[in-house]
Amino acid sequence: MTPEPTYNLADLWEAVVDRVAEREAFVCGPQRRTYAELEERSNRLAHALLERGIGPGDHVGLHLRNGSEYLEGMLAAFKIRAVPINVNHRYVADELRHLYGDSEVAAVIVHHEFLERALAVRPECPRLRLLLGVDDETGEVAAADGLERYEDVLAASSPERRFGPLRAWLAASNALATRSSLKLCGSEDWLAATNSAWLAVPPGITSMPPTAAAASDRPGIVRPELVQKYFGGSHLHETTPIM
Repeated sequence: MTPEPTYNLADLWEAVVDRVAEREAFVCGPQRRTYAELEERSNRLAHALLERGIGPGDHVGLHLRNGSEYLEGMLAAFKIRAVPINVNHRYVADELRHLYGDSEVAAVIVHHEFLERALAVRPECPRLRLLLGVDDETGEVAAADGLERYEDVLAASSPERRFGPLRAWLAASNALATRSSLKLCGSEDWLAATNSAWLAVPPGITSMPPTAAAASDRPGIVRPELVQKYFGGSHLHETTPIM
């Protein structure tokens, strides 16, 4: 029996972006973003989080008022299979201390208005490794030890929709599950099996046809003989990309 494919919310979001990229997706006061703009910014944030050690299963706090940064934080978390955590911006220090600690947030995106409170409780939250400060009407964030300015982080990160082997492996598995009659007769078939720049090879496949094998010489293609070595077991997100 062919298993039903599963989808991360990021997959569904990206499918919409690909169809209506230039439509306006978000309006909040003076902020206006198209689908393409939200996609690029959330991709940049996702890469920034990964580069700072935040990944699948980690909790990302959203200590923000309404704004595009909240939506970007949610989407970025979905893209790397982290968990977005809403933080009530009205919370005082004692409530924040409990929420940050109880939810075991590894990163918090926080508006400048609430930054003082976040910094005050941070020493009591050992799992909190990263604060990203967002400028607002109350002021601009000054980077410090363990505190980075949100817009600077985005500007320095990749806008590409490519997040290493985890998303690619899952995308390929889902695609193959819905194409049980897929005949691996050439590189095009393999490339069609995933919507990612990565070519992930499902478990149990140990060889490829010559034309597909030739494609595996391209950077970013995962060779079948390396699958079990790098992708076996239950710790897929702990592996490093094979380039």
